[in-house]
Amino acid sequence: AQSAADPGEALCSRLIAQVTRERGAAEQAEREAVEKAAAEQAAKEAAARKVREQAAAAKAEAEAKARAAAEAAAKAEAERLAKLAASYVKPVASYTLTNAFGESGNMWATHTGQDFTAPTGTPVHAVHTGTVTSAGWAGSYGYRVVLRLDDGTELWYCHLSTMVATSGRVTTGDTIGRVGATGNVPGPHLHLEVRPGGGAPIDPVPWLHGHDVAV
Repeated sequence: AQSAADPGEALCSRLIAQVTRERGAAEQAEREAVEKAAAEQAAKEAAARKVREQAAAAKAEAEAKARAAAEAAAKAEAERLAKLAASYVKPVASYTLTNAFGESGNMWATHTGQDFTAPTGTPVHAVHTGTVTSAGWAGSYGYRVVLRLDDGTELWYCHLSTMVATSGRVTTGDTIGRVGATGNVPGPHLHLEVRPGGGAPIDPVPWLHGHDVAV
């Protein structure tokens, strides 16, 4: 009886061993599949993270370049404005010099400024940076803007048709008014007076020449 049972037990043992092997193989395959899926997911996440990091780095670099460009532009503009503020320009871009300082005429005994004849409405510019201290009707001067420079010199812009700057700081080249024929005048022109310290007028032409302005 014992020997008759041996083949059955052996078969049973083989079947159990086979099932055990197959189960182990299945579990191993499942573990490998899980590990592979985890590795693939990790690789995907790493790739996505790398893309995000590269995008963030590119964005940061672009922003840094934009900031640097903006700072450089701001610096250049500040330097330009500082240079402009320190410079001197003509009061009118296009003109004809007419009545000169010191001349006598039928409308005045002694001319106290220099006339720049130009069409009505021609822009009148701040010769230099300063502060507008007065703007309004001034009798025979017509509409007048008084610009006081930082050294105390007053520039009188007279016979204006329009006053653009009526108070506060202006920078070299700013439009402060427009040529007109208001007040005691024969025709449209800018009458410019230069008064050091706000005192008696001097000849504007040599004063302008002294500040490298050719008129």
